[in-house]
Amino acid sequence: MITLAQVKAPVEGYEGVVGTARFVDGQTVTDDPILLAYFARHGYTITTLEPEPVEEKPANKPVGKKTGK
Repeated sequence: MITLAQVKAPVEGYEGVVGTARFVDGQTVTDDPILLAYFARHGYTITTLEPEPVEEKPANKPVGKKTGK
């Protein structure tokens, strides 16, 4: 299962690219397990993000022609 995580650079306010992750104001979001392992080894702060709850809506009833004779 892929986990989405927010990553904070060890240097506050860092702007740039590490691997394929672009940091803006010292932060990025990624689900790449290789990048997350790299960040963990190099002192980045990693916070796992909870997935947004999906609100289930009732299915629409099929619309068809009414045949009344």
